[in-house]
Amino acid sequence: MKTLKETKCGETVTVVRLAGEGALKRRIMDMGIT
Repeated sequence: MKTLKETKCGETVTVVRLAGEGALKRRIMDMGIT
């Protein structure tokens, strides 16, 4: 499984899991990465 850091620009990926807690996780979800 890749992390977002390992993906190439323009590549289509599916987010399976979010690592983070509290405000960080909420901000990632607000960006639409879920």
